[in-house]
Amino acid sequence: MRRPLGKWGAMAFSLGLLGFIYSRLDFRSFAERILNADPLWLGIAFLCFGPQVFVTTLRWRVMIQSLAPVDTSRALRMVMAAKALNALVPSKLGEMSKAYFLRKETGAGVRIGFPAVLLEKILDLGGLCFWMLLGIFLAPEIQEPMVIGASIGLGVLAASAASIVLPQLGLGLKEKFRGKLAEVMFGWAELTRSWVERPGRLMTIVSLSVTLWGLHMLQIYLFFPVLRQSMDVSIALAYIPLSLLAGLLPITLAGMGTRDAALILLFSPWADASTMAGVGLLCTMRYWSDTLMGVPFLHNYTAQIGRKGEGEKLHDPGSQ
Repeated sequence: MRRPLGKWGAMAFSLGLLGFIYSRLDFRSFAERILNADPLWLGIAFLCFGPQVFVTTLRWRVMIQSLAPVDTSRALRMVMAAKALNALVPSKLGEMSKAYFLRKETGAGVRIGFPAVLLEKILDLGGLCFWMLLGIFLAPEIQEPMVIGASIGLGVLAASAASIVLPQLGLGLKEKFRGKLAEVMFGWAELTRSWVERPGRLMTIVSLSVTLWGLHMLQIYLFFPVLRQSMDVSIALAYIPLSLLAGLLPITLAGMGTRDAALILLFSPWADASTMAGVGLLCTMRYWSDTLMGVPFLHNYTAQIGRKGEGEKLHDPGSQ
């Protein structure tokens, strides 16, 4: 019962926080921003989904290439089906299902699948923080939230590097862990070793992570011209990632509410609350559009698993 309760609790918190935010808005100004949105810029922004999906798929395939090789079409199916499951859990934890899909596709167990998904999330945080630090470096004036962001960003980058380097040192894993956890830790070391031993592959994975989050930053930045609001690129790079990090807190559904509040607060010197609430709404549309695109792939997986289960029953003498 805990998972459903957690989902409904996150949804209730999101709705309550959004209700509070919208009750404080100048709703007429907010409606005008939305109704006067530029459809051309909106179309360009949503075209970013194509390269985002391509880069995500390519990175996933390169990450697991040595230990659980898959072709591009199967990697795409895993990536998109996992996106659909994000609608059911907070903090994009639906993407953990890629470990299950990887086992179904290749036979690779939790030893490879679970570390691969965790490392992918770490690389995502690293890519996001890279762009945040770049924005802070380029900002014309350093402000207090930027100092906080820089501290978080440097910490995340250091932790990301450590997650790849430290497993190669061993550090007595056999003595420290037992059972499934030891299996995951060994798989983590094995996976990262396959990258470190091929520096070109490691650089490709890192470059794809930075490119992917550059595409995400571009898409969200385009929401400003959609709402006919000018915004300095360095300010956007510094504060959009901080807002997205707030949305990753596992207390809301899909970051709704926390992300919106962070956008309004952080960008208040440059844009009014109605505009930033509009950006928050477009970010929510972006999230759910991404999720809905994965539904056909998830349906395909569930149908395939159902057919396989029926086939196993037919071949089981005990079921006759």
